[in-house]
Amino acid sequence: MSIDEKLLALGINLPAAAAPAAAYVMYAQSGNQMFLSGHIAKKDGKPWVGQLGRDLVTQRALTLLDSARLLAMINMVAADAQINVFHAKYETLFWRPVTVIDPTSVVNDWCDAVPGYDDNNDATFEELGWRPLLATPNQPEYPGAHGSITSAIAEVLSEFFGTDAIGVTIHGSADGTAGNLSITRYYATAADLREEIVNARLWAGLHYRGSTEAAVALGAKVAHYALHHGFKPAN
Repeated sequence: MSIDEKLLALGINLPAAAAPAAAYVMYAQSGNQMFLSGHIAKKDGKPWVGQLGRDLVTQRALTLLDSARLLAMINMVAADAQINVFHAKYETLFWRPVTVIDPTSVVNDWCDAVPGYDDNNDATFEELGWRPLLATPNQPEYPGAHGSITSAIAEVLSEFFGTDAIGVTIHGSADGTAGNLSITRYYATAADLREEIVNARLWAGLHYRGSTEAAVALGAKVAHYALHHGFKPAN
């Protein structure tokens, strides 16, 4: 039984992302904003994960039970959001910015685009040899996975702590050096965190603004559903 079939058997129908009908128009309007970069946080050569949850457990002196509950929420809800977003990606098969900015970057693959691809949109900003500041992930563009998971976690924090004023500090690297997580960025609200992920994925050259905005909405909906169906109060 597939994941989709299992969910349907349980009567669970996760919301789908809105179709990207205007996504390319949004790209044509904002393509020249793609100029900043980021870096995957690593420590000892391995991805650094779980920092935010551990920090919150310590900073807010959560009980053992609440600590376990919060970390379970973060990880399980994030997984739910990503399952849904990747289902949408492979239903939509929408092209990445590099595909339309530099048509010569396209290779023959299963996404139906071939070298020399032309989207027939005069508003497209094109530049031969253009590449994003972060390496383009090898999966379809819409909706943005980082937007979905970030928004889902933001929803967990909002609902767990009972406020949108989540007040979280996230570690990162200022220079892209692996393991250098001495830089922190503070987000006063869940909205601040969501706005940042939309801008970050655009600036990195990986997503159109509308794609990550759709993913942010999707992640919040999936998280809300999961929290109210899978994490009901124990009493």
